[in-house]
Amino acid sequence: MKNIRYLSISAYVKGLIKKYVFLLTMPFLLAACSSDLSHDNSAAAADNDDIAKKEFTIAVFGAIHSGHKRSNSYSLAVLEKAIRNFKPDTIFIEIPLSSLAQAQSSFDQFGEVRERRTRAFPELTDVVFPLKKQLNYDLVPTAAWSRQLANDRSAVLKRIENDPARRAQWNEHIAARRNMSRIQSGKSDDPLYIHTQQYDDEVKAAQTPYETYFDADIGAGGWGPINKAHIDLMTQGLDSLIAQGASKDNPKRVLIIFGAWHKYKILEAMEKRDDVALVDARQFFAD
Repeated sequence: MKNIRYLSISAYVKGLIKKYVFLLTMPFLLAACSSDLSHDNSAAAADNDDIAKKEFTIAVFGAIHSGHKRSNSYSLAVLEKAIRNFKPDTIFIEIPLSSLAQAQSSFDQFGEVRERRTRAFPELTDVVFPLKKQLNYDLVPTAAWSRQLANDRSAVLKRIENDPARRAQWNEHIAARRNMSRIQSGKSDDPLYIHTQQYDDEVKAAQTPYETYFDADIGAGGWGPINKAHIDLMTQGLDSLIAQGASKDNPKRVLIIFGAWHKYKILEAMEKRDDVALVDARQFFAD
């Protein structure tokens, strides 16, 4: 399947570069700029052709949870604008099925989400639920987490951290996380950076020791198994939309909003589906 998740923004960035080069060297580069712009338009047309042949157009937004309230570059207002730009028919959200009914009913009754799990995600409580009335999209809960899984994971990780026989593994895990923090320092809340292949590769490298060494101990709450469980729920959600009438003649726009670290796993899974056209999320954050 053609991978277009990071194609669309390339035309936008190239266009900016050409604009300034053109202003500085107007007569010299006129012909070259014209040729390149034609190539960019062809790439955009190819993306549109790919989308037109699919049952689903999907964008994956990596959320930074409480960080949205502290960030200027990726504030809740910025996220809201991006959602409006994408115009979703359905949003897959990072809460379990057991939380959705209470979250929605409390919002309908009190004008705020009071469900405990959902309140941990301001991108949902302050943007997705309020915006639902205006944009009229459906919400599909696709998180496989439970409090028991979280508690079990914490207990296992504490045991591993204190086990002298696992010290080398633990140190490698911590070093990988610290290396990612160092690399991403000063830009970890930039949505135009978060939604890049570079960011995904950095997260994957940081999580590899954790997944490799600890998943067998943690079980269902390990990095690989829990992401697979999330994605299984997304698969069920897409299959349900097909059962409800989504087709190539009636395509649906699906937005997936999950913690940014999960994004690479979700994208890898969605790329394997023949009925999905992935679009570059950055275009919806660009001014």
